[in-house]
Amino acid sequence: MKNLIPLGEIATSLQCHYGEECPPGTKGIPVAKVSNINSEGNFHREFEHRCYPEKLLNRLLVEEGELLVVKSSGSKTNILSGKTAYCDQTVSGKLVASNFLMRLKIDHKKADAKYLWHVLNSPFSKNFVKRIAGTTTYPNLKWSTYSNHPIPLPPLEEQRRIAAILDK
Repeated sequence: MKNLIPLGEIATSLQCHYGEECPPGTKGIPVAKVSNINSEGNFHREFEHRCYPEKLLNRLLVEEGELLVVKSSGSKTNILSGKTAYCDQTVSGKLVASNFLMRLKIDHKKADAKYLWHVLNSPFSKNFVKRIAGTTTYPNLKWSTYSNHPIPLPPLEEQRRIAAILDK
């Protein structure tokens, strides 16, 4: 396939944190966990709330257009790692990703985040994840390996057209 670009050339992995149990009477911040991302790559289930040090919180909150990738889940025969959720305006600035997820910031000059979300949830990507994570009992993606994931990358406008069609 032409125009394959390593994921690491269009995305960077950002810090994730599980947080701490909140003291009684405080609500905390919603945290996305593996169980909050379904097999279609959408958020589901109510988010658990955790507490975070104030000095870290601004760096941990997801932004619109970021992707959350399950890095540790499933079994050798049922790999769930690689499921990817898209952060839209409803979670932007309001949600933190747990440390069992990878939080990817997309270079929007090179790639459309919605297009990339479709690619990362495709059979093409699931096969890549199976090859790199399916060799262990507990499938675990590491950014050092996952960043080499070959991504089909047409021109940006074409990516947007493809994403719009797939969104329907």
